[in-house]
Amino acid sequence: MRLYYDSEFVEDGRTIELLSIGMVREDGRELYLIVGDDHGAVIRAVNNEWLRDNVVKHLPINVHDHGAPGRRGYRWDWEWEPRHPDFKHVHSRIKVRNRVRKFVAETPDVQLWADYSAYDHVAYAQLFGRMIELPADCPMDTMNVHQEQLRLGVPDHELNAALPLNGQVHSAAWDAANAKDKHELLMHIERKRFHGTGIEPYSWENR
Repeated sequence: MRLYYDSEFVEDGRTIELLSIGMVREDGRELYLIVGDDHGAVIRAVNNEWLRDNVVKHLPINVHDHGAPGRRGYRWDWEWEPRHPDFKHVHSRIKVRNRVRKFVAETPDVQLWADYSAYDHVAYAQLFGRMIELPADCPMDTMNVHQEQLRLGVPDHELNAALPLNGQVHSAAWDAANAKDKHELLMHIERKRFHGTGIEPYSWENR
């Protein structure tokens, strides 16, 4: 069974620190988790302009600015917002790791999929530590939805017309669901191309 996921994280070119992860199986079961005890990662996120404007706004966080932009000592502070509807998804990193492992392990014949999956796979895998510490019931690779788009030669505008983006972009839960919708649309396009030809379209399940 295909399991689609997305992660939001802080990275500096050397390290990747997970902020949130969203997962959705092809049967519709979902999981959304936010790492609640890595305050250093959140501080770095709220003080990164792009992450603050695009990722942090989806998290159950109140952001406060201090000082003036461009001045020495300028910084942004934050606090959890318990009244936010997604606050119930905030857990310790250990609980996030355990719930991700359980969700993956309970998925029969699991295949992991993500859109532009390289960094997502690292963020997911590092929940468990080093590469050699990845549990046996957690896949060591993640299929790339975007690579399927390139293989089929489907232009962005064709996908965007059917799956328009909305204000939830860069929310791990929404992006995971969008990866699922995008891949299912690509598989539909491929089946239509081969319909009536007698040729079976390529399938990862039969590779």
